[in-house]
Amino acid sequence: MVRTTSEILEGADDLARRFADHKPGSNKLAEGGALTEVRTAARLRLESERRVEKAVRQARVERHSWSAIGAMLGTTGEAARQRYRDNELVTAIRRLPIQKMKKAGWIDSESEAKRMLDEVAHLASSNGVLAAARRGNSNQDFTPEQLAWLIVAQRQAEKQTVVAQYDQTAARKLAESLAFLSASEEETIEVPQRLSEAGIRFVLLEQLPGSKIDGAAFCLEDGSPVVAMTIRYDRVDHFWYTLLHELAHIITGHVQPGRPMLDDESLQRDEDEAEADRLAASWILPGVSDALPTELAQILRLAQRLQIAPGLIIGRQHYLHEATGRGIPYSKHRSLLHPIRHLFAEAQASQ
Repeated sequence: MVRTTSEILEGADDLARRFADHKPGSNKLAEGGALTEVRTAARLRLESERRVEKAVRQARVERHSWSAIGAMLGTTGEAARQRYRDNELVTAIRRLPIQKMKKAGWIDSESEAKRMLDEVAHLASSNGVLAAARRGNSNQDFTPEQLAWLIVAQRQAEKQTVVAQYDQTAARKLAESLAFLSASEEETIEVPQRLSEAGIRFVLLEQLPGSKIDGAAFCLEDGSPVVAMTIRYDRVDHFWYTLLHELAHIITGHVQPGRPMLDDESLQRDEDEAEADRLAASWILPGVSDALPTELAQILRLAQRLQIAPGLIIGRQHYLHEATGRGIPYSKHRSLLHPIRHLFAEAQASQ
């Protein structure tokens, strides 16, 4: 029966431990010497197998076929595939859209093929996102474009430092007042600093074509929370709703290490998503329980009273009109849905 590499290595490790612990009696010195030689040979075989496994993994990352690998090992491609198999990391890397990542500037376009793939492997190997074959808020697999975006977003988050450790109570208090920063551009650009003071990292990263990502909430390996956004729609209402929605995922405990919450156009709403929606809506319009105004003058007065951007009210009304028929049509008051991406352009470029 063909054994897998993991089975061989487990057996070798066990054999090495048994020989290391063996203490022959004084009347078995010859046997002891022979066993020492066996132990040394077992350790050498273990090291050799690990070298072969590493070389095979790298060859698969570089997209060599099992037939070619089998020929180098003196066996068939099928025998090589059964013994070594692609692990989750190799499978994920082979699915990544390398050319799109190069075009986005995520990978050095001047790198040689091997160096480029080594860089992708480095992005992926330390990444908790890859621990989850699927996202935490869906039974669907990540698309290659979504997986690439998550890998790079986490890589950028790992480079950041935060002012304080994450505290759920402080984060909730911040979320309840964060929309006040929407009142002016000068205040809006304080968002990353305010999140940092609550122990939350903030990443802005353009999506790859076709991925349709709005944002995500996930944890680093040490449990530190991250909000990542694409600003797919460059509007003040979309920015603030997405930001508070991802914050809600973190504060409610939906996000765990290896369980990223990714929000995109195709996502079907479940209980966690509905809860995040409710919280985001309540934080965007704090203390408002009555029907929202539809006339522009009334909208402006309410925004002034709430100390938020009028676009947040208009965006909510547009959503209600589409979802329930109430609110105001999408074509009305769009001039107040100001763009937001330019405010973070400098920070995004530095990432």
